[in-house]
Amino acid sequence: MQLYKLVSFILLLTVFSFYGQTEAQANSAIENTFIYPKGIYNTFEDFKNKTPNAFDELTVKIGNDTIAHRFYYVKDGEKLNKVFAVSDGENLFIDIKAMVKMFNKDDKSQLKDDGKYFLKAKNYGEYIYFEDYFTSKSAAMLGGLVGASAARRIKGIIYDYKTLEFNLFKNTADFRSFLAINHPEYLDGVPIETSKGEEIAIVRKIIAEINAKH
Repeated sequence: MQLYKLVSFILLLTVFSFYGQTEAQANSAIENTFIYPKGIYNTFEDFKNKTPNAFDELTVKIGNDTIAHRFYYVKDGEKLNKVFAVSDGENLFIDIKAMVKMFNKDDKSQLKDDGKYFLKAKNYGEYIYFEDYFTSKSAAMLGGLVGASAARRIKGIIYDYKTLEFNLFKNTADFRSFLAINHPEYLDGVPIETSKGEEIAIVRKIIAEINAKH
């Protein structure tokens, strides 16, 4: 009887140990899904496949708006150019011009600030989420420099792992259209009309909630 109890206890310990390892491995796999290995990604294909091409040491300078990040090689101080993305092992940065080139035709109607810089991903999950300042071309055409400046505001961008596409949310209506197709359960949380400041706050909140579930 005592031997039977001992064998049963050992079997239970083995099962629980195996389950614990399996669960930990699964959680680790989920976390690593959104982590890009440290390095420099020359092209979108490299980024998509999570295969960095170089591992040079870099320093970063952050713009006054805290959005623009510029990288420089430690070895010679030269600016990092003509690459798609950079990962420091924890944070991901994508070249804004390379990103805009991958926007669909409608999203390309948005104007961005001049300059070459990288955007840092704000959160990860089902999507990778970024933000930058944009102005609609129509506002610039109708209002000139003054109108463009007045219409300039922060807008959200996502990278979708499933479609391998970047999607810029130009306004509330655009965001609602995205939710209606992909996450209709969040539609009630987005008013049809919002103020400029409220718009980006809503996008941030909902994308963060969606990402937190994945």
